[in-house]
Amino acid sequence: MATNRKGQGAERRRDRRQGAGWLGAYLLPAQPSVGWAECRVLDISSSGVGLELYGPPWPPDGEEAELRVKLDASVAKGLGVVELPGVIRNRAASRFGFVRVGVEFVGLTSEERRLVGEIVDHQLV
Repeated sequence: MATNRKGQGAERRRDRRQGAGWLGAYLLPAQPSVGWAECRVLDISSSGVGLELYGPPWPPDGEEAELRVKLDASVAKGLGVVELPGVIRNRAASRFGFVRVGVEFVGLTSEERRLVGEIVDHQLV
């Protein structure tokens, strides 16, 4: 497990993440011409999501990059596709050679927070 500089690792998360395992898509707003790329949603909570990116585009190293993520919320019946803003807080190589990122949701509307809550609740079932 990756840890932060203070060695706190996952303990610094505000919310417990639920395992996922379904496909999504991501866009790096700093590289809009590249468009959307596929990713796997590894885990999700009301405050963030763990993704395995199948890019390009790849997020820049050494900085927190903005990211938009599309979640197929049909995982939680009838919700459709949800597009959410976030910031990459950590990154590492996945065991399959892709990039794994931890994303914190930022600036969610009340409707987006509600939809994320429904997705997380559905993962608990």
